[in-house]
Amino acid sequence: MTPVVNAPAAQAVTTTKSIPAFGFSCISNKSEANCATGTNQFKAKVTEHSPTQVMFKFFNVGVDPSSITRIYFEDTDFKTLGAIAGIINSAGVNFSTTAPGNSNLPGGKSVDFQTTASVRAENPVRPSGVNNDPNAIGTPPSEFVAIVFDVLPGFSDPFNAVVTDLRRGTLRVGMHAQGFSDGGSESFVNGAVPEPITTVGSGIALGFGALMTRKRNLAKRKAAKA
Repeated sequence: MTPVVNAPAAQAVTTTKSIPAFGFSCISNKSEANCATGTNQFKAKVTEHSPTQVMFKFFNVGVDPSSITRIYFEDTDFKTLGAIAGIINSAGVNFSTTAPGNSNLPGGKSVDFQTTASVRAENPVRPSGVNNDPNAIGTPPSEFVAIVFDVLPGFSDPFNAVVTDLRRGTLRVGMHAQGFSDGGSESFVNGAVPEPITTVGSGIALGFGALMTRKRNLAKRKAAKA
């Protein structure tokens, strides 16, 4: 079972590597207003949780009612992400890997989204999701969920490998949200991902170096078995 911990554990973690928060684009387009709410309010940030782990932290900042209830990951090419090592819920949020629900991103076929990992809010779903925080503009949001992944072995710089995977589009993050003002729901996929804060100007080179190191290591292992 994936460990689920409370928010103080997340606050105790220190990191030297992160990327600025990035947003999401609506793919279901059932309601222009709801899509605009999600595009404006849903954010994610990636940090180095440990030398071999990364943490994806999700926020909902704004005045319009909404709740992030499911989060999906697609890592089907270079595959930098391993297993989900833990979930960190803030007060009022309750995500797990075992909650019932669709394991595929609703509307994901329109962008060829293939889920490789997902987490979902427990029942009651909307209250257990990441709800909007109208008071968090300019301050840390009161609600969040953070998903910690092990990074697959073989990368010289695991954090930059994951960031490069994101920036290339070979790793994508999707989410399903509900609880909008009209009661509707929408699906979203991440937009452009910024460079790491600690490696601005060289993040891409570092990331590709990490990916190439893993490819070389994999090639060596295959050659040794031949």
